[in-house]
Amino acid sequence: MGKFLRKWIFFLWPPYEAYIARKFIDTNMSGSPQQRMEWIQRDIRKSLSESIDLGKTQSLAKFVFESESKRKETIENKALAFMFAFSVCVSVISVLPALFGEKLNIPCRAATMSVSFYGLAIPHLLMAAYYAIQARRVSGFALPSADESLKAIRENRLTESEHIVMYVSQAKFNEPILTKKANCLAVAEKMFIRGLFLLAFAGSITVVTKLLVAQSVPGASSNLTAG
Repeated sequence: MGKFLRKWIFFLWPPYEAYIARKFIDTNMSGSPQQRMEWIQRDIRKSLSESIDLGKTQSLAKFVFESESKRKETIENKALAFMFAFSVCVSVISVLPALFGEKLNIPCRAATMSVSFYGLAIPHLLMAAYYAIQARRVSGFALPSADESLKAIRENRLTESEHIVMYVSQAKFNEPILTKKANCLAVAEKMFIRGLFLLAFAGSITVVTKLLVAQSVPGASSNLTAG
């Protein structure tokens, strides 16, 4: 019963699911960033053996790291698209209050429904914009450092095995951060789509009700035009 209820809560309010996932990730990320990087590199060095083809392994490790970097860029670009879409929605929303004016002359029940859906759409769109920003703001992404490279050159550590350690450790270190970004993007997408649906539904109720009223009341259209 608890799992069923939790699924419904996650479905009704996706930001709560993202919060739980973020909390779980943060709980399992013990130690400082430097310590975690050292632990990851130590485990990778233990996994390397003399029987491994270092050339092929280095190419694979570099491919994995570059794929993670492209994934980060893709997530952030999609989040930016939602931010632009939100600005368009704000422009539309600023015009919609005119639909609820007295000139529409629609029944109170229809007006109440329209305003209710309109009121629900606004927080959904705001939450979508917030999580789109969060998807771009998650920091701590590990990238190749010029200082570390210079240090490795001075210490004569630029071997194939160390290149493998560098690529794989950075990709492994970035996994939780990319997961947070992906979760934020998923929430932004869900909330934005729901906000658009609620906004369209609110406008549809108003327009359809007004058309029905205009057809049922003789002279309603002419009165509105004259007004």
